[in-house]
Amino acid sequence: MLWSFLDSSSNQKRLDTISLLDGNWLISLFKKEYFALRYSKVKETQKMLMIFEEAFFGKKYFHSLWKNLNDFYDVLGFSMTQKYQFRESFGYICNSKLTILKSSLQNFVTFYEKRDRNLFLSYQIVSFNLGISKDFSLSNGKNLIPIDEVSTLRKRLKKSMLNTVPFFIYCNKEELTEQMIESLREILISVFEKNVEWRS
Repeated sequence: MLWSFLDSSSNQKRLDTISLLDGNWLISLFKKEYFALRYSKVKETQKMLMIFEEAFFGKKYFHSLWKNLNDFYDVLGFSMTQKYQFRESFGYICNSKLTILKSSLQNFVTFYEKRDRNLFLSYQIVSFNLGISKDFSLSNGKNLIPIDEVSTLRKRLKKSMLNTVPFFIYCNKEELTEQMIESLREILISVFEKNVEWRS
């Protein structure tokens, strides 16, 4: 049953079976998949193999091209004015923008990987809720006290959330081409721009 969980037509049954697996079983499944793909020459398969080898053997193929928001702006070559336009735009991404961003980044990856057989790209979108609502309260045994009256936790989380990057790009090259950078700028502007006037 554990080896054939993918044969089930129901996603719920697949998830139920996966939940029975311990770490060793999961590693065995990954290794089985790895060796099934090992000698393929298909580019998408080669990318999967690189990901497997990073996880299993500690090899390093992909690296993030930026670590924080300042790096992100520097890589994209934004001026101070342009950086200000996007101030507090990131952190939580609404569903409509998330759909556009996913589609745009997937198109970006597909387009540039097709142009260069030695280029491998991946992305990760960063979107999260604060996690603690404004009406969250603590009890002192007698009364309920709103969390904002006794802690700056929500304020610090919000500031941290607003200063995060909207997405990461992982690449097997050291840097992006000018055309790739311009494409990412266009994606960012089309999804998050509040005011189109600064482009002119």
